[in-house]
Amino acid sequence: MHSSDADVTTVGKQMLGRCLLVALVFVGTFGAVNLMFGFTLLAEVELIMVATLAALIVWNRFDGPLAILKNLFILHPVILFAALFFAGGMSGIGFIWSFGIPFIACMVAGTRAGLIWSLLYAALIAAVSFFSPDFDWLKLLYIGLAYVPFTMIALFTAQSMERVARLKDELLDDTTRLLKHEKHVLSENRGNHRAMLDVMPHAIAVHRDGRWIYCNPAGARLLAADGAEDVIGTSVFDYIHPDDHKQVSDRIRHMSETGRPAPVEEIRLIRRDGDEITVKLQGGPVVVDGKPAFLVTAEDTSERRQLDQEHNELKAQLEHAQRLESLGVLAGGIAHDFKYFGYIRASFCR
Repeated sequence: MHSSDADVTTVGKQMLGRCLLVALVFVGTFGAVNLMFGFTLLAEVELIMVATLAALIVWNRFDGPLAILKNLFILHPVILFAALFFAGGMSGIGFIWSFGIPFIACMVAGTRAGLIWSLLYAALIAAVSFFSPDFDWLKLLYIGLAYVPFTMIALFTAQSMERVARLKDELLDDTTRLLKHEKHVLSENRGNHRAMLDVMPHAIAVHRDGRWIYCNPAGARLLAADGAEDVIGTSVFDYIHPDDHKQVSDRIRHMSETGRPAPVEEIRLIRRDGDEITVKLQGGPVVVDGKPAFLVTAEDTSERRQLDQEHNELKAQLEHAQRLESLGVLAGGIAHDFKYFGYIRASFCR
């Protein structure tokens, strides 16, 4: 059984259960009243019906077949209203109860079963009335002419309710399919986004309530972890240098209060192997699974600093070499000048 069919059956059982309770109170009240006024036979019929209605209520709670329960329930008003019809007589008001049969049958069992029960009730009344001592064809015809439009109205009302129910079911099915499709698309997009984050060369992680809920492989490598699973669930401050805890807390508070990304800053981290590194940290508020969180990216600046330092040292050595070279050129020029001056002096001495 599909889930939608199961839901319809459950709703049908709930509605039938309420109808049974109303009928139980109704029949029980009339049974007590008729017993007080001396209508013993009618009261006995109604009290027997109270017992059978109670049995149907118990059966309904134990998941009895819904179709059988509906038809057994309709049998009760058929018997009761027929008894009221003949107890009131064709000259009395007992026939008024008969007009409720089409509505009860159509509302409970649907248009087809309701129409069958309405025709059966009409045939029962006509057959039994034929043997009544105060039988009157004209009155029976009047009752029949009134019974027909009441039956048509009941059928039209039941059809309208069934049509509305079908439209609601179709709308619910369309909405369910749309939600399932959107959920599938969202799941695919989430998987694609996660795959994209996993292959990013930069360290990317997400934390909520002070704990990491996502970390890509680059982030795990940055923290010297064996994998992302070693990082997820741990505290954010487990990897922050103690001297920078306040700085990170201020960043998180700033993002929480403003809903905007925090400024780019350099933070010192303590890796799982105990090494200290400096990273350039960027972060901003995001929503993950409907809850607020914070996404951060980190770039290791320690290597860049080391490269900058080596570059500066090489630059200083080059400048020093250039200065030495300049001094050597200057010294060579001076020596040349002294040598040339010695030639001139020797020429004059001759």
